[in-house]
Amino acid sequence: MVGSSGSIFTTADGGANFGTQTSGTLKALSGIWFGSATNGIIVGADGVILNTTNGGTDWAIRVSGTANSLNKVLMLDNSHAYADADADADGSGVLKTVDGGETWTLSHPGTAIKRVFFSDVNTGTAVGSSGNIYRTTDACANWTEQTSSTVQDLYGVYFVDENVGVAVGDGGLVVTTTDASLPVELASFSATSKTAAVNLSWITSSEIENLGFIIERRISSSQAESRDKTWITIATYKTNPVLEGQSSTTRETNYVYSDKDVDVGVSYDYRLSDVDYQGQVTTHDAISILVKTDDLDLRPGSFSVKSVYSNPFNPDITLSYSLTREMSLSVTILDIKGREIASLHNHQAVAGEHHLSWNGSNNSGIQMNSGLYFFNIQGLGFNQAIKIVKLD
Repeated sequence: MVGSSGSIFTTADGGANFGTQTSGTLKALSGIWFGSATNGIIVGADGVILNTTNGGTDWAIRVSGTANSLNKVLMLDNSHAYADADADADGSGVLKTVDGGETWTLSHPGTAIKRVFFSDVNTGTAVGSSGNIYRTTDACANWTEQTSSTVQDLYGVYFVDENVGVAVGDGGLVVTTTDASLPVELASFSATSKTAAVNLSWITSSEIENLGFIIERRISSSQAESRDKTWITIATYKTNPVLEGQSSTTRETNYVYSDKDVDVGVSYDYRLSDVDYQGQVTTHDAISILVKTDDLDLRPGSFSVKSVYSNPFNPDITLSYSLTREMSLSVTILDIKGREIASLHNHQAVAGEHHLSWNGSNNSGIQMNSGLYFFNIQGLGFNQAIKIVKLD
């Protein structure tokens, strides 16, 4: 335990009794972590850092490279550790050591960093002012801004593994993620059909080390009895430049691809995958489409979204859309793994404007946790997913 004026307190009996150790500094100390029984690091005011290799019998003062106050430190093993520099001063950032705390380097994920957490020596997340969240997968060499769904200040972050984490902030705010390591945040993936072709379009909210996309197709299960339903690759970023990714970006990016090798009157499933720098392939949920021609009464613009309000939402959200013709329409809520949470509409719909609201509960009336969900809309000749964020 550490405190003001360089105080270090130790116990060997579960806290019944405490002794003191010599720190060699009068600076206020605010964070301590041991990577093992012998190797530990302490951080504090004005950039002070101390390390020990003998269980705290001796502490050495090290050069941090910053005069900012250091709040917390996290040791992942005897060599690797990370600390966060004060966000209320210029030059806030993340300090890193690979030699047990003897030397340190400072990186700057973004503006006003308040806290950092690493799930392993390479993968870390930093949070800060105005809902800023940044992520690294290469030990601070590069940071990518992520979507947080809030503009409130975030003061703490913790991950149980590289995917599942939570951040907390002003006014009891809690934001969660179950897919923080996904290279691509897919906002929507949809298909339309006319003139005997299938037009695919998708939007990414952000990309992390994304090489590009792979598109696969198969005959839909409803027609697969007489035809092969095996997934086949019809396009890849390796041979088609339009499928190349944006590397790392926080900008929204739109992609389109037209598949003309299809048969009229046949329903197809399509699925999209992205590939990161390490060759990891992430496959997204499949969509279905019936191939039509213009003379089969599929008019462009038969479905259009008017608004999704409010998004992020609490306690409810309303989807407003219009139909230019009567059709069978299905509107469901999916979670991030593509599982149906709630069915909002599944019958014939007349032409005109419509409004559907979701109160955040599943088909059993149980309120869902905060997080990322999708409106999934399927009708004649289209399938569209719209990302929504539920707040607690």
